[in-house]
Amino acid sequence: MSSSRVRPHGPRAPATAGSLIAALLLVACGGGGSSSPASAPEPAPAPAPTTTAVPVKVVDGPLRNARVCVDLNDNGLCDTGEPTARTDASGTASLDVPNAEVDKHAVIAIVGTDAVDADFGPVTAAFQLAAPAGRTALVSPLTTLVATQMQAGGLAAADAESLVRQQLGLSGSLFADYTAASDASATSARLVARVAVLTAQQQAAALAAVVGTTDVGGATITQADVDRAVQRAMLAVLPSLGSAASDPAVTSAANPAAALQSIAQDIVANRSDLTADTARGVIGADRLLTQSASAPTDAPTATASFRMLRYAGPTTWFYRAMLSNAADATPDPNGLVRYYDLRRGTASDGTVYSWGFQGAYARRGDLFWNGSAWVGCALGQRSEQTVRDATGFTRYVYCGGYERGSSTRASRDLSGTPIDDVVREIRAQPGTDSGYRYADFGPTDLGLLGTARMPSGAMLLYQRSQSTSTAPAYDVTSPVTVAISDVLAQGGDARSGGAPACSAATPSTPVANYLVRPTTLEQMVARAPGKPCRYNAETTATGTSGPRNDWWGQSSLSFGTVSGAATPPPGTGDYYTTTREIRVAFPAAGQVQYYNCILRKVGGTGRNCDEAGSGTYTIEPLGDARVMRLASPAASTAPLTYDRIFVERAGQVWLGYQVRPALYQSVRLNLVAANALLQQLGLPPLEP
Repeated sequence: MSSSRVRPHGPRAPATAGSLIAALLLVACGGGGSSSPASAPEPAPAPAPTTTAVPVKVVDGPLRNARVCVDLNDNGLCDTGEPTARTDASGTASLDVPNAEVDKHAVIAIVGTDAVDADFGPVTAAFQLAAPAGRTALVSPLTTLVATQMQAGGLAAADAESLVRQQLGLSGSLFADYTAASDASATSARLVARVAVLTAQQQAAALAAVVGTTDVGGATITQADVDRAVQRAMLAVLPSLGSAASDPAVTSAANPAAALQSIAQDIVANRSDLTADTARGVIGADRLLTQSASAPTDAPTATASFRMLRYAGPTTWFYRAMLSNAADATPDPNGLVRYYDLRRGTASDGTVYSWGFQGAYARRGDLFWNGSAWVGCALGQRSEQTVRDATGFTRYVYCGGYERGSSTRASRDLSGTPIDDVVREIRAQPGTDSGYRYADFGPTDLGLLGTARMPSGAMLLYQRSQSTSTAPAYDVTSPVTVAISDVLAQGGDARSGGAPACSAATPSTPVANYLVRPTTLEQMVARAPGKPCRYNAETTATGTSGPRNDWWGQSSLSFGTVSGAATPPPGTGDYYTTTREIRVAFPAAGQVQYYNCILRKVGGTGRNCDEAGSGTYTIEPLGDARVMRLASPAASTAPLTYDRIFVERAGQVWLGYQVRPALYQSVRLNLVAANALLQQLGLPPLEP
C-alpha cells in the first residue's frame, strides 16, 4: 500500500461500505501519514515451564512431615539438589521435577522421628519408604517391597508387584491407597503394611551396632548400607509378613497393635537371617554386587560354581556344584549357554553317590510338571541361561522348567588368600544352600587347611538370584497314607475302653493294620476328617505325655514342620520335641482345616493338635494326574519354603509341593578355587 493519498477538490463524498473497509485496511497497513503513531509490539510468549508438579502421598497411616524426594541419581538416598518436599497432615506433598526426569526415577520417603502417623501416632523409630519409577503417586510399605523386588530381581514393576502380592497373599493392587478404603482387601493390606514397618524398624534396631564397623571386604558400614540390607531382608520374609492378615492372634485380638508388634518381633528373632553377626557378610556381598560384576570371559571354557561343602572326614562329606564344559559355555544361536547340577556325597558306609536333583539322594527321582508332562531331572541334564551381560545379569531355566528366574553375579580375586580365610568369609554369610548352613561350610576342622593359599585365577563369586516361577512336583518316595477304615478315621476316646479302632492302633501294631494308601483324592478327603484318637497319659524313659495325649496321624495329613516353633507342655520332659508340625484335614467337601501340632520324640508322630485356621481346596487335571491345591493356608505355614499340594497319579496319591518363589543370596567358588579347596582335603577335583 502507498503511504499517502491525494483527494479531489470539492464537497466530500458520502461514506460507503467499501470506503469504510478501505479505511480499516489503511489503518491496518500503517497508512494515514507519517504523523500516525506506530502500533504496540505483541508481548513475548511466556517461557515454557521447566518442571512438572508431581503429587505424592506417603502412608503407613497418612504420614505428616516425611521428607520426600525424587532419586535422580538412583542411589536410594535423598541427596542435595534432588527435588524434595515435606508431607502435610494428609501425607501429601508436591515435587517439582525437571520435565525430562518425570516418571524416570523412584521416589524416596525418609520417615524420621519428627514425623507423625495419623493412624499410629508419633514415629518412634526412623524408617524409609519408596515407590518405583512411573508408579510414584503413592509411597507405602507395600510399594517399598515392590521397588526393592524390582531392583533385586531385575524385574519390571508389574512382574515385581505380582510376585510380591503372591507371596504376601494379598488380592488388591499394591499401589492402591489402602488408607482410603475399608473393604476386606484394604484391611488386609493395612495389616500387612503395618507389620512390614514394625519388622523393618526392629530389624534396623538389631543392626544399629554394626554402623561404623567394617564389612567382610574391609569397607566401612554406613546407615545407608544397613537400610539397604534391611529392605532386602524383608523380601526373604514376605510370607511371614503376609500371614499377619489372617493370623487369629491379630484378627481376633483385643489389641491388634500389640499382636502385630509380637509378630514383628518373632520374624526378626526367628525368621530373618540378617543379624549383627551376619550383617558384615551380607553388606559386603551387596556392595560387591552393586559396584562390580562378573565380566564374560573372552573364550568359552569349562567353569564351575561351587555352592556348598560339608566335610567331617574322608568318609563323611557332601558337596554341590554347577558345572559347564567348554561346549556348554559356547552360546547357541539363541544366545543361551548351559550348565548341569552335580551333588556328591557319602553314605553311612562311605559309599560315594552322585546325583543331580533335590537335596537327598533318595529324592533324586522326584517328578515335576513341565507344562506338558511329568518329568524328572537326571544327573547331567542341562539347564539353560542367557549369557551374563556386562552387569553380571542372566535369566535362567533350571532343569527344563522346574524353576525359572534371574541372577546377578559379581566376583572377587582370591589369588594368594589363605584358604581358611576364604572359608571364614563364606561362613559369615547367613542362610543355607543345599540344606546346609553357610555357617557350617567347609571342614569341621579348619586346621586341615593348614597355611595353603588360593592359586592364581581363584575367584569368590557372590550371586543374588530371584526365582520367579516354579513347577508343581511330588516326592515319589512319599505316598499318602490315611485311616484304613471310616471308623478309625472318625477317631474317638480310647481312655475308658471305648473307640475299639483307636485302641487297636498301638505302637507295636504294624502300620499296615491301621493305615492305607488312598487311590483317589476323594478317598483321601473322606479318610482325613480331623478326628483324633484320645489315649490315657503315657510315661516313657524320656518323659510324660501329660494329661492330653491325642493322636492325629490317622485322620489328618502333614503340611510340613517348623523347627523350634513349638513349646512342649510344662512337666513333660523330653517326651515332645520343639518342632511344630502343621497338619491338614478335610471336615467337609471343599473345606480345609489347618492344625498346629507337637511331635512326639519317639516315633515322631503328631500329637495334641490345635486349630490354626481354615481354607478351601481345588482339584485340577495336569496331564495324566489330578492335583489338589490348598487355599488360604494358616499363618503358621509362613516359615515354610513351599506350598503343600497332593498329586493323584497312577492309582496313588502322593505328597506334593510347589516351592515358593524367593530371592536368595549365595556365595560360591569358581573352578580354580573349588579344586584348591578339594585338593587340600584329599577329595577328587571337579572335572566339568
